Amino acid sequence: MAGLALHEWLEESIGSERAAGRGGDLRDAEAEEVSSRLAELGCELAALDELHRSLARAGIDLPLSLGNTVVQNLNACEGLALAEAGEDRAATWEMFRGRALDSYVAHGLLAGPVGDAVGDLHSMWSAQERLEDIVLLERFAVDPSHAADLTDLAASAAFFTNCGPWVPRAEVSMGCTFGQVLSLRGRVDVVFGGPGTGHPAVLVEVKSGRLRDSHFAQLRHYVMLAALRHLEMPAAAALWSPGTGLVPVHVSGSAHSATERVVVAAGRLVELWLGREKDLTPGVHCRFCAAEASCPRAHDFESPWEEDR
Repeated sequence: MAGLALHEWLEESIGSERAAGRGGDLRDAEAEEVSSRLAELGCELAALDELHRSLARAGIDLPLSLGNTVVQNLNACEGLALAEAGEDRAATWEMFRGRALDSYVAHGLLAGPVGDAVGDLHSMWSAQERLEDIVLLERFAVDPSHAADLTDLAASAAFFTNCGPWVPRAEVSMGCTFGQVLSLRGRVDVVFGGPGTGHPAVLVEVKSGRLRDSHFAQLRHYVMLAALRHLEMPAAAALWSPGTGLVPVHVSGSAHSATERVVVAAGRLVELWLGREKDLTPGVHCRFCAAEASCPRAHDFESPWEEDR
């Protein structure tokens, strides 16, 4: 799939939906089931008086907000989730180049190819008043290797040009609240179509580096959010990175699996708020954890991949 052109994939995905009458009942049924399951979870949380008292004592306002990263961390290691909560991590080059690629893709979708990787990025972020990112840009871009990398990233974003017929939008926020207790939030890098456009929705999540299992879980989380927002499943979804190209995922069942992932994470979060000791689960995520240096189990995991050390 790495060599699949975006236009071909969109035409195939949207065209097959139309040929099948937009996928109809089965897609809508999964969206309804997911909405019902999360509404049930919201009611369960709303009935937990002790949870409300615990949150009130801590000065935490409802609803509890579960974004993809929080869900991912809770299910990977509760120690990681607690260590990362409210942690303001210093921006690394890897994090920065991901933000830059998102902006290059948005430029490709809405304005066309990027001409000057550094200059155009500075202009985009100035217009958006992203002052902290501009400071980082000025710091990183003085390194010739970083400037060259930005040029390559900008060139790769040409993949997303000339997509106007499918009504593209960049960095689309999605969310839903259940029982005024549970709030699910996320931001999809690229959405084509959707209600009111004449096309079924198609999601693309952009990654600047190698694709990992967590990225596929993140995309399924966004499929779930789209199903909740649109009251029907997206027609298609894919990950894209400059090195890998377009990698579609099976949409059917994605919202179900993402919902159960949220249910498990919410249960763990509630138990922690009610006083249960955190479970520590060592894994490759330890290398990203703010508590790695002090965690008694951080070195229990031996990576089978040298590059993960």
